[in-house]
Amino acid sequence: MISVAELADGIAALWSVVPTPLIAVAGGAAGTLFGAWLTSRAQHRREIVDQLRALRSLHAMSLVVANQCLAAKRQQIAPMLATYTQAKKDFELYLAGPRAVPFPIQFEFHDLPQVNAPLAAVEKLAFEKCDLGPKGLSATAELRSATESLNRIIIARNELLSELRASKMSDRDVLFRFFGLRNPDTRTIDERYPSMVEALGLTANDGIFFARQLGQECVRHANARAKRFRWKYSGLPYKRLEDADWSRAIKEGLIPPDADYISWSRGFREEVPTVWWRMKKRSPAAKAEP
Repeated sequence: MISVAELADGIAALWSVVPTPLIAVAGGAAGTLFGAWLTSRAQHRREIVDQLRALRSLHAMSLVVANQCLAAKRQQIAPMLATYTQAKKDFELYLAGPRAVPFPIQFEFHDLPQVNAPLAAVEKLAFEKCDLGPKGLSATAELRSATESLNRIIIARNELLSELRASKMSDRDVLFRFFGLRNPDTRTIDERYPSMVEALGLTANDGIFFARQLGQECVRHANARAKRFRWKYSGLPYKRLEDADWSRAIKEGLIPPDADYISWSRGFREEVPTVWWRMKKRSPAAKAEP
């Protein structure tokens, strides 16, 4: 059997006969490969840090849009809906009664402001800077659609109210158009305004829901990515991302129920965990993590 000393002497003898140029080439190649590895590692770390920052920025933008939709619903749409619904019931009861006195007219004729959401910034971050997955990207697209639809309905409502204000119809005829009821004098029904009132509430809910969904996806992906790479790149400049506190809005009844969007949510399958992930989750170290 060859001893360790004999093996070392053999390697030294073999190395002594290797040409010096070949040694230089081998050393240079090793140095080049090591330098390329370090460069690739540093570049990948920068990409991870940039993505984490982009996800944090996108989360902030989603909160901006959600708060704008919540403000529109709280300050304008919800009070208008409540007043309109009650006034319509009162008018229907008035029509069914003796009509001894004229109906007290209560028109919501003030214009509504549009929602000025930073949609361009949201889409740029979501589609170009972040890796959100199908659900996050779909929420981004739905958020734009909901916000633009809300603004279109607001514009159409304001224009219809301007038309009613400028019309020379009697207060009675305006009431029938305002509440979308059949006018017995003209035998016509104009349901544009009640349809717009209902659509305002629905599209505002859409904006709130999809903005929240986008924010939740940002939180999930950012924290998962930071946890995945923290062992590889120690000292990642990342603080755990937390979702906003929606308890007040929920208490006020401003947050639409998730059950209204169950058909949309069911379109996305959860990621199937790999065997390595399952083994890692069962390890004592993983169970000890908070």
